[in-house]
Amino acid sequence: MKAGFDGVEIHGAYSHLLQQFFSSYSNKRNDYWGGSLQKRMNFALEVIKRVQEVANEYAQDDFIIGYRLTQEEIHEHAVGYDIHDTLQFIDRLADTHMDYIHVTSADYGKEIKEVINGRTAFIFVPHVFNVQDAVDGLQYGDMISMSRQALIEPDFAKKIKEGKEEDVATEITSPEMAKSLAFPPKMVDWLLDPKGKNPVPKGMDYLKEPVSD
Repeated sequence: MKAGFDGVEIHGAYSHLLQQFFSSYSNKRNDYWGGSLQKRMNFALEVIKRVQEVANEYAQDDFIIGYRLTQEEIHEHAVGYDIHDTLQFIDRLADTHMDYIHVTSADYGKEIKEVINGRTAFIFVPHVFNVQDAVDGLQYGDMISMSRQALIEPDFAKKIKEGKEEDVATEITSPEMAKSLAFPPKMVDWLLDPKGKNPVPKGMDYLKEPVSD
């Protein structure tokens, strides 16, 4: 806030600490912080409450606070939580007056949208590879989150706004293109020559699926 940021996203995804408290796989407590599903929500809810208190005291009125979560935690022989647990958690989150809820995958967009029911904004992750993917994602999310496609086409939104959808790049087509996008050298090497052989012109293929040795 002192540095002038417009907002903060509270990170409750990807097995970090807040998710660990929500997960029955990692949270074995039997006090206020664990046990039942409702108690496993408490740590995240208390963190949100404290962040909001600090923002109310020190930030501008338009300071944004969001929360990110992973929809399910399924292990090979155990379940940390499933979508039914998550929807109950999202219902609680939507009542905290935060500005948005942000997920990590393209799963359960319809169900999450219905639970939120307009109480806060929903940032959906439809795994965008082209313009139509983005359009499809907006049937669930108020906004969509992109990473890979934004790296491939930094002007993705600008070109759509200008009616130039046909000019949107959806793949890396040459080493020169990758370098022109200012990708770090090691990323260029991996993207265009992932197995130490000849450069791969359509490097987008290697963003879709991990390359195994």
